[in-house]
Amino acid sequence: MKVKGLKRDYNFLMICDLHVISEDISEAEEKSVHIIKDRMTNVFKTSGQTTSALDLFRKLGPVVNKCGADAVLLGGDICDFGSIANLNILKDELSKWTIPYMYTRADHDFRPWWMAEEHEAEIAALGKAIDGDEDLMVMEYEDLAVVGYNKSTWNVTPDALQRFKEVYAKGKPIVIVSHVPFNSPVDPSFGEEIMNHENGRNLTWGKGCYYDANPVTEEFLQMVYAEHSPVKLVLCGHMHYSRDTMLSDTCRQHMFAPAYKGNIGIVRLIAE
Repeated sequence: MKVKGLKRDYNFLMICDLHVISEDISEAEEKSVHIIKDRMTNVFKTSGQTTSALDLFRKLGPVVNKCGADAVLLGGDICDFGSIANLNILKDELSKWTIPYMYTRADHDFRPWWMAEEHEAEIAALGKAIDGDEDLMVMEYEDLAVVGYNKSTWNVTPDALQRFKEVYAKGKPIVIVSHVPFNSPVDPSFGEEIMNHENGRNLTWGKGCYYDANPVTEEFLQMVYAEHSPVKLVLCGHMHYSRDTMLSDTCRQHMFAPAYKGNIGIVRLIAE
C-alpha cells in the first residue's frame, strides 16, 4: 500500500486468531474439559489437520526473528482463553523473540472461558509482564505511528482516547491494529456480509453494531473516519476470513485470515 508522508518503506507481519491452547488444561472446570480438548485437537488446527496452534506458535520465533520486518503485529486471540498455563506459554515464547512486536489482546487472550476459577489478578500480572498491557499501544517511528487498540472487544477507555489524540495531533500517517473490525460508513456491503456470515450479527465497532460504541469509542471512530484523518490503514481479524474494505476515501481496512490455518499477513507500506 502506498502512503503519502513516509520517508521510507515499512514491512510488518500481522498474526491474529491463532488460539493457542496449552497441553496443561488442569485449570479447566470438569464439565468443560471435553470442549477444550475438541478445540485443541479438531477446531484450531491447520486446514490439513496436522499442526496445532500451539505447535505453530512454538515454530514462529525462529521464523519472525529472521524475517527482516520492522515489527510483528499480534492482532488478538493469540491464545484461546485466559488461563495461567496459556499466558505462561505466550510469555515464555515471546521472550525468545528478538524482533519488535505489538500484542493487542481480544477477549480470548485474557477472559477465563471454561476455567474453574478466574485467577484475574494472576492473568493481569502475566499480561503486564509480557509487554505492559497498556490500553493503547504506540509503536512510533520518525514518519509513522502504529497504534494498537488493546482489548478491542471492550470500548476505548478515556485514557486510551487521550493518548490517541496526542499521536493523532502529530500528523504522521497512522496504522491502527484492532482485533475487532470497524464498521464502514462508506461500504455498507461490509457490514451486510458479516451479518450474513454471523447469523444477523454485525460483529464490528459502530453505532447499532454488535460492538455498540459508547461516546468515547464513537469519538475515536469519528477521528478515524474524518476527512483529513492521518489514519491510513486499519488491520484487524476476528472473523476468521480475509476481506478488504474502505472506511473512508483515504483509509483502508484489511481483515486477516486466521493464523491457526497457517496464515501470516504481510503488510508493506510504500513511501510515496
